[in-house]
Amino acid sequence: MKTNERAMKMMERYLRSEYAELSSELYRKNFWGKGNKGYGSSMDDYNYCVTSHYNSNDDRKLFLEYSSNHPSSDTNWIIDDVFESLYDVFGEKLLVEFIYWFFNIDLNKPKNDKYGWYIESLNEM
Repeated sequence: MKTNERAMKMMERYLRSEYAELSSELYRKNFWGKGNKGYGSSMDDYNYCVTSHYNSNDDRKLFLEYSSNHPSSDTNWIIDDVFESLYDVFGEKLLVEFIYWFFNIDLNKPKNDKYGWYIESLNEM
């Protein structure tokens, strides 16, 4: 992926002005659940995972990643609304590129989900 270095630096500067504690280092927590496909059995027959990616400087949740078999989600990623201003100013393509460039998270990973990602307030969940 060819990056637009100037735009990436500008987005980083803008985001740091809004969110000074931002770190490119994230830590992850996995939350596991069990699901039932409902084929006449009441037993759980598959596992799914939700991974939360937290900012290492202040424990703020920035990204939520659903496994493709999560029963109540038709998306793969939810990103925190701290990125909404970047989306409004720079657009979807550059925001996705910035998240890959800064956090090494690829929001375009091929999945079977209907939607790749959307923005929501994760720290009120």
